Amino acid sequence: MSQRHKHPPLLILALDAGDVNFIEQWINDGSLPTIAALRQRGCWGRVTGPESVSPDFGIWTSLLSGVPLHQHGYYYMRQLTPGSYDLRIFTHLDTEVSPFWSYLRGTTTSVAIFDPPQVDLVPGLRGIQLTGWGSRYIPQITVKPTAEPPGLAPEARKVFGKEVRIGDYSGNNLADDLRAYHRLLDNIDRKSKLVRHFLSGKHYDLIVIGLFEAHTAAHRFWDYSPELRGVTGPVEGTGLEDAIRTVYRALDRELERLFEILPQDTTSVLLSCYGMEGMYPTTGLIEDFCHRLGYQAKPTGAGPADGSRSPMDLVRRLIPQAWRTALSHHLPPAVQERLLADHFRNSTDWSKTTAFSIPSLYTSFMRVNLRDREPR
Repeated sequence: MSQRHKHPPLLILALDAGDVNFIEQWINDGSLPTIAALRQRGCWGRVTGPESVSPDFGIWTSLLSGVPLHQHGYYYMRQLTPGSYDLRIFTHLDTEVSPFWSYLRGTTTSVAIFDPPQVDLVPGLRGIQLTGWGSRYIPQITVKPTAEPPGLAPEARKVFGKEVRIGDYSGNNLADDLRAYHRLLDNIDRKSKLVRHFLSGKHYDLIVIGLFEAHTAAHRFWDYSPELRGVTGPVEGTGLEDAIRTVYRALDRELERLFEILPQDTTSVLLSCYGMEGMYPTTGLIEDFCHRLGYQAKPTGAGPADGSRSPMDLVRRLIPQAWRTALSHHLPPAVQERLLADHFRNSTDWSKTTAFSIPSLYTSFMRVNLRDREPR
């Protein structure tokens, strides 16, 4: 495609949870020819540094803003409300940090931003911005499709269609996972059509595209892969044994279609901040550690730690914790979070606690109960 423009476009592809080991393996066996050609024509390296000590939350925020984690504070989605022992959901919107392209406000530089990971849209830029049109779905964090300028939303909706939310986990339900697999592939196609619709025949100086299907696919289909599970014998056919690679190949094909409509002198950068590996949930592990070593004290009375009485306290006393946990899995995410926060706040004697854990899934967080910072 030939087009007159002053500067070659800069294209940033944010491949969420694009695993370097998967990518190298599938480049070598020919499964990812578009990514292979990018690497062959340019240079590549591994991202590392202190920001990588955090799980996936906040890493993209740091990379796209230049603000380190210890400043923006987005280390996990569940954090303490300052000055209390209440838990709250924390997202990139709470950081008040803007991506680097916010500095283009007031200039003639044009941008096309599609689903940037862990950063918000920036009003007042020259160009187009869309978010929530194919972002990763996290039940506790609501990301609605939005556009800047807002008038773009109806056109984007017409091209993209109805939003489809695909979670990371299904409880190993094969029928649900098969549906999720086909929806992921469909989402890749619809997102590609959306991006190409707005880019075709137009010039933008900066293009940023977030790609999230590889992240969801690795979570959903890891246990279906004999190779990843370490299974050497025959495996019952599910149709999902090669699902993760198929999703990567679909993303690779859509990148090829994208490059066909961009100028040949486009500078392209493919980024991924982290990958995937087999892990086990650590929920409750660090809490038990704090209790056993005497750092986190349990209430000695029959009531909650703060001395209050409520219907929830009665339920908590009548139903064992194991039962409450099992039942909560069938409740809406917002209700689950309220129950979790209630249990966290009332299951500790804060006046006798020196350090405590913050509930998490795969990464453990330990916080000192510091005088003049915490309530007690």
